[in-house]
Amino acid sequence: PAPADAPVSMTPILASAEVPSGRYTVTFADSEGRFRVTGPADQLVGLGQKGTPFHGGGVSFTISEVRASAGDSFSFVIDGFRNAADWLRARTRATPIRATSIVELSVQSQDPYESAREANTLADVYIAYTVEWKKLQASTVRVFIGSQLDTLMSHLQVSSEAVRDYKATTGVVALDSESKRRLDRLAIVDDQRMDVERRRNQAEANLKRIQGDSTVSPDDLRSLLLTLGDRPDPTTSALLNRLAALEVDLSTLRTRFTDQHESVVAVRSDIDGIRRQFIGEAQTRVQALREQEAVLSRMVANYQDSMRVIPEMEMGLASLRRNAVVNEDLYGFLLQRYEEARIAEASEQGDARVVDRATAATQPVTPKVRRNLVVALLAGLFGGIALAYLWENFDRAVRTAEDVRRAVGVTV
Repeated sequence: PAPADAPVSMTPILASAEVPSGRYTVTFADSEGRFRVTGPADQLVGLGQKGTPFHGGGVSFTISEVRASAGDSFSFVIDGFRNAADWLRARTRATPIRATSIVELSVQSQDPYESAREANTLADVYIAYTVEWKKLQASTVRVFIGSQLDTLMSHLQVSSEAVRDYKATTGVVALDSESKRRLDRLAIVDDQRMDVERRRNQAEANLKRIQGDSTVSPDDLRSLLLTLGDRPDPTTSALLNRLAALEVDLSTLRTRFTDQHESVVAVRSDIDGIRRQFIGEAQTRVQALREQEAVLSRMVANYQDSMRVIPEMEMGLASLRRNAVVNEDLYGFLLQRYEEARIAEASEQGDARVVDRATAATQPVTPKVRRNLVVALLAGLFGGIALAYLWENFDRAVRTAEDVRRAVGVTV
């Protein structure tokens, strides 16, 4: 911040993340407020004029008033995005509270109110990020399902028109009870087969993505299990919680050590082991889906064979009706998923919330004057005693008659 009596009035200086770190100098060319901005190594960033917004080299500001002569200048320093992030990270602590899903966030600085503002801002930005990420995922799902709905709607219209045209052409408007029962059963089994096929395709795609990504989160693994049609059992949930805790430990360790440190390597090994367990379990369940799909395909084939005993016209109507029923059921299922994704996209709720907002500390957390005084007193006391003992032990001066007798072994 500029001093209150500074001869320059200007807006805050904004810099993009790509701006090089270093000292920047604003030099005035005359008393009218024309100036030039130079960066590190005296490189020209741009020319500006009082009252006009300056934009150059990723730096922007506006000088509204100035009292300066030709050659006057002032400087400012840009730390750079990475330095600013490291500076903020160094004074910030995120500590998971064991046996809960709560994270305690604290910021330490010389200004208690600034610390509270930074902690609250970090929490708000994180929650906003989770909301945007959730909306992005829901939007991706909505767009994909919407494209499928358009295709399926055209198929449904074609199949419904085919049934209507067939009835008008052949005069067959209904099936007997046995034929209808077989058709309904075929439609149910075929619908189940298509649902298993859809789940298997989605699970295989998710599994392939997870196998190729070493940074998959516990939420991704939980989503994979839900895709496979199973909710995590207590053992699996415990593994997921353990994985989440290890991810937090790894993030904490990487702020203190390099990736080659033995603590980081050990935690990464534990994480890889748990992920391999989940991938192996997912592969087993995908194989089970393949087998289930094969069984349902054989059942569909058997029902289709059994319908060959139906008279030819009725069988044609049964086939058309079966296609129409399957398309209708699948359209209804996708329409429900589409509405769920649309609601999730419009939701303003994320997966995190603030339990208690940060408040400014009433007393400094450091230095701890009383503790430091006690430690200094004890250290000085014991240090003085130890020094006196050493001084006395190494002192070989002769001061008394007794010292003489001890030293030479004769009477004085």
